[in-house]
Amino acid sequence: MKKRIFETALFSLILIMLIVCLYLFRLIRDKRSQAKPLPSDISMMVTEATAASRLKNFYDLKPGRTVTEKPDWLGKEVVNTINALGWHDTGHYEPEKKSGTFRIIALGDSHTYGIYVESDANWTEILEKKLNESLKCARISNFEVLNLAVPGYDAEYALEKFRRQGEIYKPDLVIWLLNNWNFSKINEIYTPLKRKYRDLGYPEFDPDKGPVASNLAIAEGEKIWKDYINSYQAKVLADFRRIYLGKTLFLSYTGIEQAYRDLISRQTSEPDVYYFSELEMNDGRRLADNHPNEAGHDYLAGTTFGLIMDYFCAPSVL
Repeated sequence: MKKRIFETALFSLILIMLIVCLYLFRLIRDKRSQAKPLPSDISMMVTEATAASRLKNFYDLKPGRTVTEKPDWLGKEVVNTINALGWHDTGHYEPEKKSGTFRIIALGDSHTYGIYVESDANWTEILEKKLNESLKCARISNFEVLNLAVPGYDAEYALEKFRRQGEIYKPDLVIWLLNNWNFSKINEIYTPLKRKYRDLGYPEFDPDKGPVASNLAIAEGEKIWKDYINSYQAKVLADFRRIYLGKTLFLSYTGIEQAYRDLISRQTSEPDVYYFSELEMNDGRRLADNHPNEAGHDYLAGTTFGLIMDYFCAPSVL
């Protein structure tokens, strides 16, 4: 009898030890697999990648936040609203679309996110309002513009954002504003380099010298990726078209490098894919750091409105 009690107690002890060991193993594994947060001028806005991310340095916006920006060179304070989905967007959208809704997803970096302007002055917000007030298309009763852009994203990170949150919303159109920075760097290499230079005390932006830490990180990164960056970015665009076969509008500024212009142009061989490369961001439309100011966002919204009307709107028959 005593032997049986002893054996039962021993078995229970071993079982408890196994459970504890398994718990500790999972705890250590999860901590090691987490990516580091991105230290930058938007570090208070972003959150680290999940443990399951295939991109070690991927980051995203923290949902449900109000972010105040007041860099010295801007001369004023701006407030951005990050909605419950983690988007710089004043609206909230359910994955299920209502009948008659034409849903647009905007991808990109800070130029589409709308950094250093108020949320309602961002071009995606202006575009949504303008579409619903002024455009009448057959079988469309409502337009939605979902802003999935995040400051600092390269092309690959914008694609990853679309994989995570864009696909499930089943857009009728994707608008992707791309610039030289989205192609000239690879964030998986660039981000830790930028972190290094920021830790050394180099500023994010200097009115006289420009984006100091970023330029140093790119200069070092180019030594690594210079021989394969074009093929790398071509694969990113090809991957996007593999997971999304719907209507697409690529946008870029007139100053985009020819090599990157060619990469985008190749996508237009497919049906319902268009590319407008003549966005003109003159001095009156941009801030000191070259981001669009309020006039620039109004211009982007107006130009994009015209392109949607020309390419994607069948006239409504009254």
